[in-house]
Amino acid sequence: MQTGPMDTKLELTPRGRIALVLLHLTAGAAFLTGDDNARLAASLIAAPLLIDVAVKLLRRPRVELTVAQRRTHARAAFLEALSIRNLARHPLRDLLLREPATHIHSAGGIHIPYLAGGTAQPCRVAARSNRRGIAAERRFSARTEFPLGFLAWRLEQSVRARLVTEPARVPLSPYAASAWTEARPRFDEGRRDQASEFHSLREYRYGEDARLVQARRSAALGVLVRRVLRGGPIADATLVLDLRRPRGMPTQYGRRDLDPHLGRAAAAVDLALAQGTQLRCLAIDAEQTHSFAVTDRNSSTAFLDYLAAARSCPFRTLHDDERALLPDDGLTLWVPAGGFVDEGAQRRTDVLVLREEAS
Repeated sequence: MQTGPMDTKLELTPRGRIALVLLHLTAGAAFLTGDDNARLAASLIAAPLLIDVAVKLLRRPRVELTVAQRRTHARAAFLEALSIRNLARHPLRDLLLREPATHIHSAGGIHIPYLAGGTAQPCRVAARSNRRGIAAERRFSARTEFPLGFLAWRLEQSVRARLVTEPARVPLSPYAASAWTEARPRFDEGRRDQASEFHSLREYRYGEDARLVQARRSAALGVLVRRVLRGGPIADATLVLDLRRPRGMPTQYGRRDLDPHLGRAAAAVDLALAQGTQLRCLAIDAEQTHSFAVTDRNSSTAFLDYLAAARSCPFRTLHDDERALLPDDGLTLWVPAGGFVDEGAQRRTDVLVLREEAS
C-alpha cells in the first residue's frame, strides 16, 4: 500500500563539501592575485560542480514505493518484497534504498543501477525487525549521487503498510512442553461412533498425532496429509498472561524479563496450534482481563498482536467477574510477565507457573 511519490531533498556530499572549500580557496586566490593559473584551477573545480547541479535539477527523481503488510518475529531475518516505480520520464540511476528500522548493515539495502522512466521493478531485500511492536506506517529512505557525486538526492517516504513484530519465541521448559503434549487430543481409530466421525483431509503439521496420517493419500500427493475427525475429543487448555507488577514496584521492574515471558506465551500458542489443542488465552492488564479464543492460525493473530504491544502494569486486584473467567480445572499455563505471581494459581496443582524460567 503506498501514499504517493517519495519526498526529495538535495544535499551536499562529503566530496561536494571538499570541492566547495577548494573552489573558495582558488577563487579567492585568483581574485586577490589575478593569477591566470589560479583562475584556471577555480574554473576546473567549478565546472564539475555546476554540471552536477544542473543535471540533478533537470532530472529530479520521482519514485513511488509499494510494500505489502508484514508479520514477523523479533530478531528474525526475512526477505521483504518491494515494488519501485519511476514516475519520471528520464531514467533513474544508482539508487540505494533501505528501511532504517529493519535495515541489516551486512545486507546493504537495495541497489538499483538503472530504472527506465515510467517503469516499475520488483525487488527483495533482507530485513530484520529487532523489537516487538506494531507499526501502522513504514519509513523508507533512498539516495542517489548520479552523475558526479558532488550532490545527492535524498528521498524519503512513509508507506501505510502494517508491520507486526511478534515476540521472539522462547522455548518452554521440557516439563511445560510435556504437559502440552499430554493435553493433545487422542482419537481411537477403531471407533466408528459419532464422536470420531471422518470429516475431511488436510496437510499434516509437525507434532500432531501420527496415527491420523492417511498413508495412501500422502503417497499420492507427495506430502503428509491427515484425517480430520468431526466431533472428536478436544483437549482444552488455558493460557493466562499476567502483566501485573508486584505491589509498589516501579515501571522499570522486570523490564528485562518481560520479553522472554511474552516469547514463552507466543511459543505456547504455536505449540498448541501444532498439536491441535484448542486454547483459551486470558490477558490481565491495567484495565481488564481480555479473553482470546485460539483455534487456528487465523484466530491466533489477535492474541499475538496483543503480545506484540503488551506492557507491564501496576498491581491491581481482580474483580469477581474477572475471577469468574479463570478456569476451575484443566491444564492452565500461567505466565507472570509482569513479575507478580497470583497466590491462587500457586495453590492449584494443574497450573504451571513459569516464574522460575525468567532470565
